[in-house]
Parts: sequence; structure tokens; C-alpha cells
Amino acid sequence: MITYRRGGQFVPESTAAAVDTVGTRMAEPALFLQPDPATQTLFEMADNLMERVKACALQHGVTLPGRQVVYLSPIPADCEQVAVVFDGWTADQTWDITLHCNAFRWMGGFSVVITRCTPAMPTRKGAAPSVQLMREAALVASHDADVLTCVVTSLSEIGPEMQIITQAPTGGFQTTELDLRLPCFGSLE
Repeated sequence: MITYRRGGQFVPESTAAAVDTVGTRMAEPALFLQPDPATQTLFEMADNLMERVKACALQHGVTLPGRQVVYLSPIPADCEQVAVVFDGWTADQTWDITLHCNAFRWMGGFSVVITRCTPAMPTRKGAAPSVQLMREAALVASHDADVLTCVVTSLSEIGPEMQIITQAPTGGFQTTELDLRLPCFGSLE
């Protein structure tokens, strides 16, 4: 259903163009008789990010782990997986300098986490992994970071904070992570 604004409140289309019983328009007109931008839920936005991750991996020739999940933040890095996790909404006041009460928009917090078994495992006797295995782990992280960079460039808008982190292996797994904030509408077009 399309919504409109009347007197600062969101109203359905039927109310926005309502007439009184005499047949004249309501005294308080519907301001901005245009639909408000369609917003998406956190889940819908995360699902869209997952599709972008898959497309970018295909474009870069990177095979993603078979387990691909949209979930709440945080998620443990205890198996090979691609996870798009969200941590809720925050208000961003940096985008609008107008002087009205609602001079902010909602930003969703997301992380795209690619977790893989690492080739850089210590030996059974506890010796450090070989230099070659460490290089292989770094190459895997580099490829995953390229996929996440592709995801960022596919977005029309991101919030003020964004980073891609490649983390050292721990517990047999290594993780490459994209953290970003997306506005509730417009960024995933």
C-alpha cells in the first residue's frame, strides 16, 4: 500500500485524497501528495546484500562457502559460511541540514562475514604454519576482500562508516568482514 503525508503523519492514499460529506476537500490538505520512498526491513536489506555477495563472487571467480545465511549480529565463526548479519537501526543526522524536526534518517547496521577453514594451521606439535600456508591464507583473504569491495561499489549509497577487515586465523577459521551502515531506502537500488 502506498502511503502519503498529511499534517506530518503518514496516511493511506484513501485518506490523503479524502473529501468531506459536502463534497469539498478536507480542510487540512495532504502535503507532498507523492508516495514516501519505499522502505525495506532489515531482513530484506540483508537478503539483498547476500544476493550482491553472490553476484560479486561469481564476477571475481571466487567460490563461496555453501552455507549462506542472513542472521542477527553477532554470529560465531565456527564453520565455513557467508553470513549477512544486522544489528538494528540507528538515526543518522549527518545527511540533512534543514531545520525541521525529523532532520535524520534511519541507518541499518550490517556486516557481511565470509568465514573459511584456514590453510595456515599450526602443526600437531604446535609449530607455526609454513610461510607458504600463511601466504595461501593471505591470498584467500585478499580474494574475499575483493568480493566485498565489489559489493560496496554496487551500492548507490552507504552511511558514514564502512570498513573491510581481514582477520588472522583463529580456531582453524579465518574471516573477512565488511561492516557498513545503509540508509533505510535508496542504497540498494
